[in-house]
Amino acid sequence: MSLVRRGDSVLVIVDTQPGFLAEEAEATAAVVVQDACFSTSAQAHRFGLERLVGTGVERNHAKGVAFEWMATVEDGRAIRDRDRERWGPPPLEL
Repeated sequence: MSLVRRGDSVLVIVDTQPGFLAEEAEATAAVVVQDACFSTSAQAHRFGLERLVGTGVERNHAKGVAFEWMATVEDGRAIRDRDRERWGPPPLEL
């Protein structure tokens, strides 16, 4: 099951400790991108992720979100080509 679909809103919060997110997660479908956020220490980061998951937030990683959003290789290539036309070549490409 895809957690992220085109048309979904994405709220970017970098710190895993904000108190309001736990309450908001109960009212919406939420995904934490665990490798794109941080906290004051590794222990606090783990605690924050566990707390979010305890409220129903799904865990994912940045690559997983990108793959789910693109859906297919063809979609990914179309997005890449469109963005190159719009913004030029990326500063780094792997």
